[in-house]
Amino acid sequence: MIPYALHQYPSKKAMQNMRQRIKEVLGRRNVLWQDISVLIKRLNPILRGWRNYYGFKTASKWLAKIDWYILRRFTIWYNKKHQKKRYLSNMNYVGNLLKKLKLVKLAV
Repeated sequence: MIPYALHQYPSKKAMQNMRQRIKEVLGRRNVLWQDISVLIKRLNPILRGWRNYYGFKTASKWLAKIDWYILRRFTIWYNKKHQKKRYLSNMNYVGNLLKKLKLVKLAV
């Protein structure tokens, strides 16, 4: 019987860096003309690397927060692209679209 187990999870600084990296890809207005599949192709290698590094079961709570942040940023991007006034409307549609286009999920 092993009395100790490894619990690896991202620090606050690492979480902030993850959010900043996502915002760099999705946050600028010059990406509004791009297709969502192009943005997913740019973001998937970054997300795969984080999942490989932090992909333990104990870190799923923190990684789920990043998944939620990604969904919010894609929804904001989608609404700006389609000139919607509401900030987070169409979140279900965007979530289904990301799932269909195979965006990498961090939380296992």
